[in-house]
Amino acid sequence: MSRFRSLNLDSDEVEYLTTQHFVSENCAGKTYTVKPDIWSGVYTPRAESRTMTDIETAGFYKLRSEGKIVNSPMTQTVEIVEDDLVDFYQYTGRYKYDCSPSRMIINGTAFLNQGTLPSSTMLAFCGVTLQNPLSYDPQSKIDQAVSQAWSNMSLDEVQTLVIAAEMDKSIVSLRSILTRIIKIIRAVRKGNVNYLRRQVTFKELADRYMEVRYAIRPLVYDVAGVMSALQTCGNDCNTRQTFRGHKTYGDQESSSTLHNCWSWTYGGTWVAKATLTRTSDLQVDVRSGVLAAVQILSKLPYWGLHHPVEAMWELIPYSFVIDWVLNVSQIIASWTPEVGLRALASWYVITQRWETTAQLTNSYHTFSGTEMLEDSMTRIEGTRYSEISVTKSRVPDPSRPVVPSFNLRLDALKLLDLVVMAKNLLGH
Repeated sequence: MSRFRSLNLDSDEVEYLTTQHFVSENCAGKTYTVKPDIWSGVYTPRAESRTMTDIETAGFYKLRSEGKIVNSPMTQTVEIVEDDLVDFYQYTGRYKYDCSPSRMIINGTAFLNQGTLPSSTMLAFCGVTLQNPLSYDPQSKIDQAVSQAWSNMSLDEVQTLVIAAEMDKSIVSLRSILTRIIKIIRAVRKGNVNYLRRQVTFKELADRYMEVRYAIRPLVYDVAGVMSALQTCGNDCNTRQTFRGHKTYGDQESSSTLHNCWSWTYGGTWVAKATLTRTSDLQVDVRSGVLAAVQILSKLPYWGLHHPVEAMWELIPYSFVIDWVLNVSQIIASWTPEVGLRALASWYVITQRWETTAQLTNSYHTFSGTEMLEDSMTRIEGTRYSEISVTKSRVPDPSRPVVPSFNLRLDALKLLDLVVMAKNLLGH
């Protein structure tokens, strides 16, 4: 039975108050006026609401203790509003005027607004709106995590078919490496500088780099895989295993502009200005899992003999480069029947977090007019308002993707590999 739950975790309310003082002084005298509550009230600096919809399973803990599988959907949302209190100070003063016929110059304060305001009130007063939340394609991230989980559902420790197919190349590479090492040792003993100098050219260094990356390193992994396969538990393994996949994604937009907050007229035209910074941030985390029953009668599944399609893909020249861009090998592995494993349940959990923020900094004002007003100040420091939305959904038994998706996986070493491979191909 479906159930819905909600919870509010708002912070305590806070009072805010901004007062206005007005002083007018001229040749006839001085007037003084106070407006004590031009902006006042209470507000919530941090509001948080949570909701959750899921399926209520009777006797859940008993079912779990008995090894029963409960694989049900769930959706959780968290909405947060953070509204900082603004230190508001607006002072327009020391105006000058002429009292004829004595032509005396008298200084006096014009008006002073001082106090606190919620950031939301200040931003609305300035006509500021938040950026729109960032959008993206969630299905492609889900597909990649699901494919990874299913492709990881395997017991093989080593790709025996690939090792057998590339055995002759591995032997040739090992013979070449050992021969080169022996020659270098002899050259060092004999002081053969010319031979040693030829070993440090760009081409030789590039060849040695690729040799380490794509000959020696895979060989080390293969040896480790063989040792692991020999030490596997056979039919004494756990009865169930969970195979997982993971995909993350992030994006951010930010803008910073000089914003005219408001204007007023007093002996000229005043314009309050501030730096407006708006950001929109998106963080996505997708985790997928496949729960499988382990049904092993022998150690054969650990040797990867039942993966001929994967082996054929691995043996295609530069197929690993394609896998840096498209998850082809992952798709192939996810659909390969697994000996000794039976899938019992699958799921994915996607967590999406959006945050949009606006803040005002470096506030000041400009003046244009003939009254020669001076020594004025506008300060609206601490203006920051943000809205955060987090959704978390658990979806049982998702469909497995059939078509590879774009999944760029490049780092500094792979970029260097591409440069060396391109130079070797063009050089030949």
